[in-house]
Amino acid sequence: MFDVMMGAFSYEIGDKRFKELHKLYMYFHVYVANIFMLNYLVAILATVYEDMLEEGDFIYKCKKYFYIERYMIAF
Repeated sequence: MFDVMMGAFSYEIGDKRFKELHKLYMYFHVYVANIFMLNYLVAILATVYEDMLEEGDFIYKCKKYFYIERYMIAF
């Protein structure tokens, strides 16, 4: 399957039975790999979203403090 990912595979297989089996394995591998990659992407996005949510709340409070402090001096 590593050769398939790298594009180093060959369809020149002697027996028709092995050619069909090769296609079946390839379809299965692509299907499972897509599921794993999608799951990996969702995990990355969820982690980044959680980090940004925590950081965003802190940055919002900092900006609000500086805004209030700026106009409190004028009063």
